[in-house]
Amino acid sequence: MFFRIASFIVFLFFITPALSGPIDSLLIIIDDSNEHEKFDLWTQVGLHYREAGNFDSANIAFHQAEKYIINKDQKGNYLHNLGSLNWRFGKYEKAEQWYDSAITIREKLHDTVGVMKSRYYLTLVYRDLSQYDKAANLTRSLIQLSLAKNDSASLADMYNHLGGIFLRLNQYDSASSWYKKAIDIRFEMKDSVKMADSYSNMGKIAREQSLYSEAVDYYKQALEIYSAIGKHKKEAYTRLLLGGTYWAAKKYQEALRQYLTSQQLYERMRNKQQVASTLKNIGLIYRDIGNIDKAVEYHIRSLELYRAIDNKPMIGIAINILAGDYWSAGNYNQALDTYLKALAVRKELGNKSHIAGSYNNVALAYKSLDKTDSALVNYRRAMDIYTKINDQRNVAAMLNNIGNLYKKNEQWDSAGVYLQKALKMRESIGHQQGIGYSALNLAQVLKKQKRLTRSLKLLTKAEQVGRGLKDQYLIQESCLLLSEIHDKLGNHEKAFSYYREYHEAERKLQVDESIRRVADMQIRFEAEKRKRIVEKKDAELKQQAMRIYFLTGGLLLLVFLIIVVIIAFIQKRRSNKLLAIRNHEIKEQNAEIEAQRDLAEQQRDKISEQNEKIKDSILYARRIQNALLPPDGQMEKLLKQHFILFKPRDVVSGDFYYFQQYKEFTVIAAADCTGHGVPGAFMSMLGISVLNEIMATGEFKDAAGILEILRKKVKKNLHQTSVKDSNSDGMDLALVILDRKKMKLDFAGANNPLVIVRDNQIITIEGDRMPIGVHIYDEEDFKNHEVKLKKADKIYMFSDGFVDQFGGKKGRKLMSKNFKNLLLETSKYDMKEQKEKLDKFFVKWKNDYRQIDDVVVMGLEI
Repeated sequence: MFFRIASFIVFLFFITPALSGPIDSLLIIIDDSNEHEKFDLWTQVGLHYREAGNFDSANIAFHQAEKYIINKDQKGNYLHNLGSLNWRFGKYEKAEQWYDSAITIREKLHDTVGVMKSRYYLTLVYRDLSQYDKAANLTRSLIQLSLAKNDSASLADMYNHLGGIFLRLNQYDSASSWYKKAIDIRFEMKDSVKMADSYSNMGKIAREQSLYSEAVDYYKQALEIYSAIGKHKKEAYTRLLLGGTYWAAKKYQEALRQYLTSQQLYERMRNKQQVASTLKNIGLIYRDIGNIDKAVEYHIRSLELYRAIDNKPMIGIAINILAGDYWSAGNYNQALDTYLKALAVRKELGNKSHIAGSYNNVALAYKSLDKTDSALVNYRRAMDIYTKINDQRNVAAMLNNIGNLYKKNEQWDSAGVYLQKALKMRESIGHQQGIGYSALNLAQVLKKQKRLTRSLKLLTKAEQVGRGLKDQYLIQESCLLLSEIHDKLGNHEKAFSYYREYHEAERKLQVDESIRRVADMQIRFEAEKRKRIVEKKDAELKQQAMRIYFLTGGLLLLVFLIIVVIIAFIQKRRSNKLLAIRNHEIKEQNAEIEAQRDLAEQQRDKISEQNEKIKDSILYARRIQNALLPPDGQMEKLLKQHFILFKPRDVVSGDFYYFQQYKEFTVIAAADCTGHGVPGAFMSMLGISVLNEIMATGEFKDAAGILEILRKKVKKNLHQTSVKDSNSDGMDLALVILDRKKMKLDFAGANNPLVIVRDNQIITIEGDRMPIGVHIYDEEDFKNHEVKLKKADKIYMFSDGFVDQFGGKKGRKLMSKNFKNLLLETSKYDMKEQKEKLDKFFVKWKNDYRQIDDVVVMGLEI
């Protein structure tokens, strides 16, 4: 307890000045108050800290209030406040316990008002725990109590609250019915504030049903009331809701205007928490229209504000959103690191639902990095938590995610099992969008399994759901598959009809994308326009200030001259002396200014020189790396028919290729080191050096043996002992030992495969699913594959840079399957021409997208 109080005192010293006046005043008054007053004062301090978003300080303040409890009524208030605090910060199980304890005491005191208040907040806990039946039943009991007491205000509040529960359940008719009952009562009571609250709630229903114009009308009615009566906090919040509606309707400029207005209102109120929330939403708009740099800028500002007020739940959410920005930009490693930081914060807080959400996000990042095992582990962790808290909607989502992971890896049977489970659960809870996507995903698997009749039924269901929800992507994907299957079944009219529907949905999606791009350009233009206006006003103010300065200076000078003339005959010598002193000072100042100018020029030249040195160093590093790579002449001697497509993303590369003659064998490797640019180049140099060392010693018997030695030496050089205590640097590679005389080769792979094209067929030999370096799972020996060769076999090894490159019309990854088909298609050409074809394809595929990774592709003909 001592450390908690000490922490609180430190907080008061450093943080209190940044908070509003009431806390300062209360802390000053407490020392001079009597024992009876201290309970109320410490309670008020706790409530202010709760509103400021600081859980720890609020918790300490409430426990300080506990010391001054003198009756059961205060005990009930204390327990209720702890329940409210834990609910606000997502600690729902603890909140439920505190509210239950408060209700028990208040029932013994026959405190009907207090009991109703605690039960009402308990319904909020049930709602946020997704225990909607409990929440609804308890609310109905409160409605009966309000009717018995003839308390119209309380009755309207309960009707309104029950409407909110049905809104969470997407039961819009029921929600609307309860909200309208609340409106009728509030209209009779002429309670304008509550009427505005009800209009806002009706706006939420309309927005959830995509009735955006209707939602905007409701929100504007609420805003008109809030503005007229000066309820600025409610006005700011309603503008957030209105901005969200414009956003959903793809009216991005209007959404941004509402968010910026809301931000200004909250800044005037010095409500840092809501300012941070508004910045978060602005960042999400920028992400939606594709301006990721701006999104990151706003989300970092939001995170900094949450950290300033020490709101840990929102810190976790803000970090999670920032990770989403990195993922949207294709920076999957950075996204993974950031998602893991959010997970750490959420584990500290203990909110199970948020922890599960973070595991799901971590799994998504691993999936994007093609780390299937890690993705599967985290999806299962998320599903276990959702199962324990009985969140069926998210359990179904995890089942669907696992199914899609198996689908991505073409494990059709496993994918079908999980997707079927997801669909069944989503149907049982009535989650329409989930039903649509599970049906689509399962139909895709069944199509691969040639189960076309079942696939047709599911696709029809997915299309119907898509049309009901106006989900153009779901309609597009469903219609395309329906067209393909009907075409295979000979139903050409239906195939053509669905193909037209597919194109119509695609057109609408393209229109949406065009709207986003136009909005981005308009928002950029308006931002630049506002900047120019501000700069113009600043210039005008500076000019005005200069005019005032010169006018004032002129008047002062005139007065000074008059005085000088009047007293010149008695102060001439003194004036001359003063003038000489001033001239000397001016010369000294000029000399100082010139010295500062010379120093600035020297610093500029020094920076320029340093930049040149850095550039020269990187270019020299490229020369060193090129020198370490096998010379063209050596490769021509060892391998007559071959090609190497080597495309570093930066000046130097994290990918490398390797050739070496060992006795009568030829050792060949293609490797992908952690990172790219200078860090990746260091790793590549380490890899080449260790391989040269292994070749020199000859202490291996096959390809797997080389990988075993390479892994040991890399881990030793990088001081890697375990995943927890070490860096995760390493490399993925494919390595073969070619024996031309016996027409065979040995192959071993670390995460990378070997592809052979023989008789116009693709043969893929998978490498082991572990890297050269420290590994998350138990370390196993690499497996050696002996392959008999035939004349005209074409052998390929490659890194993941070509496969993972974003491009094409839809800006998606090329993916492994398409790359292998490309190898097969171009294998009919000789090695030199095939390299040119692959290079041209890569440039065309990448188009205007940036190259995301180093690329190396090696091919040789037997």
